[in-house]
Amino acid sequence: MKALGRAFQFLTRLPVPAPGSAPGPGDLGRAVRWFPLVGLFAGLALEGLLALLRLPGVLGGRPLAAAALALAFWVWCCDSLHLDALADTADALASRRGGEAMLEVLHDSRVGAFGVQAVVLALALKGAWLASLPADAAWALPLPLLCSRLLAALLCRVRPYAGRPGSLSGAWILGTRAGDAWAAAAAAAGGFAAVCALALRGGGAGPGACLRALSVCLGALALGWAAAALPRRRLGGISGDLVGFGLEACEIAAAMGLLLVLK
Repeated sequence: MKALGRAFQFLTRLPVPAPGSAPGPGDLGRAVRWFPLVGLFAGLALEGLLALLRLPGVLGGRPLAAAALALAFWVWCCDSLHLDALADTADALASRRGGEAMLEVLHDSRVGAFGVQAVVLALALKGAWLASLPADAAWALPLPLLCSRLLAALLCRVRPYAGRPGSLSGAWILGTRAGDAWAAAAAAAGGFAAVCALALRGGGAGPGACLRALSVCLGALALGWAAAALPRRRLGGISGDLVGFGLEACEIAAAMGLLLVLK
């Protein structure tokens, strides 16, 4: 359970008790196995909040206001770290630099114009998704968070590591082994099956909707992997910022894809 607690602490701001001992070699890699389930839990919390905000006595009839508050929770809960990675990577790509020069841009604490534009666009797309998602498709709301955290786990297995030595993200990436990535994939498959089973049992979705959602999630994984490939080639390897960049691309692609297929 210590690995699960570390995954929650790294990916969210939820008040999860800290493990009693400092992580040893490989402990952070084992925690990567839980990334998809952390995303699923955060997605379920987001779904519950949005449902509460949409009640007639709360913000029913005001979908934009409900979506804005839900988005604020989303960013606070688990997205601020990844949005920072999105901004850094957008600035680094716009700089047209590579290797160590690109790494300097990634680690620059200042945010440039391209980074600001990327974050604003990402938040606009997520807010529009929350406002537009039909109530009878709300069962699928946790899926973008689930599959994007799976992609993060898979990207942690990419080599070589090209980030700064001694960084926190480097410890996670370098501690991840092939078995951790496979375990994350199994956890994501189980989480997806559980979401669909609940939706089928509750009458919120049919088998066809679940299959369409699966195709969207697989496509979003592929798109997120491809999105991270360009900065990886330019940098010469993987880094924590690139993992967050791929996560954001996957999350947004899954959200928009689900909106298209779950009408």
